[in-house]
Amino acid sequence: MKYTVRGKGEVTLTQQEFIFQGGEGSVYGKGDTAYKIYTDLKKIIPEAKIRELKIISCDAVILPKEILLDNKGRYAGFTMKWVKESVPLVKLFTKEFKKRNRITTGVSP
Repeated sequence: MKYTVRGKGEVTLTQQEFIFQGGEGSVYGKGDTAYKIYTDLKKIIPEAKIRELKIISCDAVILPKEILLDNKGRYAGFTMKWVKESVPLVKLFTKEFKKRNRITTGVSP
């Protein structure tokens, strides 16, 4: 699949770079960049929100960086820093992950 990183040029993403697929879309990784491609364009983060998020300057927060355009020039996703060998924060909230990693809340049911 070919995409254009607005203002940067084309990028080709293949199954080799595929990382994960969820309800909103797919994530690919290439070099030190991750690419989020939305399946449902109605759920895409508005470009204005991406501009607002750019004011956050904390290395511990992974933020959208550049806009990705599909082959028709439509906004299809964004790039972000790819942190390899990390665990998405959302996983900490699943029962399976907590059980597998013996994470407890310290609260009795």
